[in-house]
Amino acid sequence: MDKAYWEKYYRDHPEPSPPSAFALAMVDHLVKPGTLIDLGCGNGRDAVFFGLQVNLAVVAIDQCEAEIDRLASKYAQSSLQFVAQDFSAYRPSHKVDNVYSRWTMHAIDESAEDQTLQWVADTLTDGGRLVVEARSISDDLYGVGEAVGPHAFVTDHYRRFMDKERFISKLEKLGLAILHSIESRGLAKKEDDDPVIVRIVAER
Repeated sequence: MDKAYWEKYYRDHPEPSPPSAFALAMVDHLVKPGTLIDLGCGNGRDAVFFGLQVNLAVVAIDQCEAEIDRLASKYAQSSLQFVAQDFSAYRPSHKVDNVYSRWTMHAIDESAEDQTLQWVADTLTDGGRLVVEARSISDDLYGVGEAVGPHAFVTDHYRRFMDKERFISKLEKLGLAILHSIESRGLAKKEDDDPVIVRIVAER
C-alpha cells in the first residue's frame, strides 16, 4: 500500500534514528540469541538496533527498493540482511525465532494481513515470538479520510486500524498463544500525537 508515499518519506528521512519505544519495550520479549524478521523496516531504525545492539540475525523487508539498496550497502558487513519485497508475499526458506511488526499491519489490507499471519505462523520456531504494534480502532484518527474498507481510511496515505480482539482471535486460530496484549495511549507518543495503540506478543 502507498509505495510512492513511503518512498518519498524515506527519501526525506533516510537515516535510522534511535530505536522506537516499541523496539525498546520488546527486547525482553524476544527469543535471544536468535533470528528476527522485520516486516516493513522503513529506514531501518529498529532493524539496525536489533542487529547491531541486540545481536539478533535480522532479515528486514520493505517494498521501497531505493531505501533497501541504501541500507544493504551501508550494513553489508553486518548480520543484517535487507530484502526489497512486499512482506505479505515473502516466504522464508527456514524457520525464524522472532517476527517484528511495528506500524505495518495497519499499512496493508486484511487479505494481505491474513497471508502474512499464515506464513508467520508456519515459519516461527516452537517458542518463537510474533510482536505487533498498530493503531487501534479507538484511536482519534479512526474515521478520518475516505473510507476504503473495514476499519480502513485514506488521508495522505492508507491506514487500517486494528481491532485487538479480532486480531487476537486470528492469532489463536493459527495456533499462537497470547503472552501479552495492551490497548492504550502513552505507548507511542510523539510531540502532540498520543495515539491509542495495540501491542501484542504471541508465541508459537
